[in-house]
Amino acid sequence: QPVLRRPPPPAPSSLQQVGNMVQFDVCGQLFRVPVRLIRSKPSTELAKLVEKHAGGAAPIFVDTAPERFGCILDWYRYGEIFVPKTVPLAAVLQDARRLGLPEEVVVNGAPRSTRPSAARKVGRELLAAVISGWRGFEVFFDALLRRIQAHFEVVGRKGKLPPKPPPPPPPQQSQQQQQHNGEKAAGLSDAAAEEEEEEAYDFPPFVLPLFGETGWIDPSHISSGPRARAVALWLEERGYLCEFTDTELLVSLPLRLKAEVLGGYAFDGEDEELFGEEEEETAGQEAEYAAE
Repeated sequence: QPVLRRPPPPAPSSLQQVGNMVQFDVCGQLFRVPVRLIRSKPSTELAKLVEKHAGGAAPIFVDTAPERFGCILDWYRYGEIFVPKTVPLAAVLQDARRLGLPEEVVVNGAPRSTRPSAARKVGRELLAAVISGWRGFEVFFDALLRRIQAHFEVVGRKGKLPPKPPPPPPPQQSQQQQQHNGEKAAGLSDAAAEEEEEEAYDFPPFVLPLFGETGWIDPSHISSGPRARAVALWLEERGYLCEFTDTELLVSLPLRLKAEVLGGYAFDGEDEELFGEEEEETAGQEAEYAAE
């Protein structure tokens, strides 16, 4: 009598071989996620990619920023997205739209739309209109980028130099002169002293003069407020941080401490509601900024 044998089980797929986990290669950074978590949202792009590459051995490539991908995975885990202050909210919403998340998602406790922003579209069109009427803008902007780079190269070289020796003691002065100098020193404003103290441990920014006593410093290029703002927006697209004073544009590097980014506020899990309110206010300001 022939012996009946069970057929061998089918070979497990690569997803099963790694313990029901799937790996995403997000621009060089690997994320391992349970397969069931991604498949629980079958209409999303990540779920479709998982089904498409179910038998593959290589990680699934996803073309998005690694620092924002974790925010997208939070939506799969909790049905909500948590975005820290160090990550642009608008960029996360754009990723959510591209990866097939719903048009309405909850971000930091507040409902958000992943649909394209009308204000941002108007802002981009406004910026393009300002640049299109600016003769020689590309040459001017390239030269400005070189000036900014040269400025920070000088700052770097100064950081390698030994500290300057203390100045020599002042010559002997009469009692009347000493009293006059003391009164003059005491007349310094507290605001100026605080500003000097804050800047003591920072990299000095690049300063672009805009307006002087006789009007615009460079009227052939920056001759209006919209042009000055356009320059600042283009610099921020290159990664710089910009800030206006009454007469200048200050350009800094994105080398801030965590406490500076959070404005000195120590965030923890108990303050989630407040954090969400701050993000909502920031998003509103961004929309107004783009429409200006």
